[in-house]
Amino acid sequence: MTTSHPLSVAFAAELQEFLNAALVPDTHVDVIETDDSIRVVPHDSLAMGKRFFAVADTHAHQLLRVEYKLADDPSGRFFRVLSSTFGLYVSVTKGVPVPLVRVEYERSQTPSAHVHFHTSSALLGWDYGRAGEPFRREQSLHFPVGGARFRPTIEEFLLFLDRERLVDTWGTSDWKARAVTRQADYEVRQARGVARRHPRTTAEELRSIGWTVVEPPGAS
Repeated sequence: MTTSHPLSVAFAAELQEFLNAALVPDTHVDVIETDDSIRVVPHDSLAMGKRFFAVADTHAHQLLRVEYKLADDPSGRFFRVLSSTFGLYVSVTKGVPVPLVRVEYERSQTPSAHVHFHTSSALLGWDYGRAGEPFRREQSLHFPVGGARFRPTIEEFLLFLDRERLVDTWGTSDWKARAVTRQADYEVRQARGVARRHPRTTAEELRSIGWTVVEPPGAS
């Protein structure tokens, strides 16, 4: 595949490898390139409407949605996540998947990183009514989480599903260790991004802990 987004494609390959380790069924993703980005989606999701991964063979009613839209930075040094969504769905009525929780990121939105809870809260409805506002369903609210730089990751989400025993059947025995390693790598990438965005603050903080930092020529 000839691509103008090699870093994004590499991310997609690493993601598939990780999902294959975490989930029991074989997991395959498609990398679909456009002029300005690539989409990472479950295999055959566009041609056959399969938008989900099965979480485990023994829990056919549980489905995992994982999708990304990516683009390499023009510098060629890193890639950007333009949007992402992952969530746990259940298929309980005529095979129609219904979401329980969705974690979404839209680079151009505010809040960019947010969670949708598919639940029912009478107290929330009462509070809207008391304020004279129309009732809103919980899943329509965008609960902010972490911002663009420190948003939740697919690794954190799968670890959450395991910790809360929402899913109790997983793939290889080392998938959690892989998740922790991938999360650490993600945090390093985000730290680099913060340093690029706030170089003067980064330099000041490094000096405060004993580093010697010299400003480049022309810095203001």
